[in-house]
Amino acid sequence: MTSSSTISCILHLDDCEMPPQRFIMDIARGLREAMKLNLFNFDVIWDTRFGNRYLVIDINYFPGYAKMPLYETVFADFFWDVVSKKEGNTTAAMNLDAKESCVGRSG
Repeated sequence: MTSSSTISCILHLDDCEMPPQRFIMDIARGLREAMKLNLFNFDVIWDTRFGNRYLVIDINYFPGYAKMPLYETVFADFFWDVVSKKEGNTTAAMNLDAKESCVGRSG
């Protein structure tokens, strides 16, 4: 069995660095828009053959967060936001319907 320190040495993991946070956020925004998903995660690798090229290699549409600190709070906040937005959209749609009803009657 290979130890994690041996794997780190072979893969040069000590020399790795994360891409800029803004770059990751831009990828997430693009994936969110393209896939029409709000809850997902993805893995990115750096292609060292081409310098500044990163590859998305895995997308999970309902990811596990067991290793993430305070994931319960993140999930609760996420679902609260979804419900709040849905209620806001429903209220806005009801208001629009009411306005259209009034316009139809006055004309």
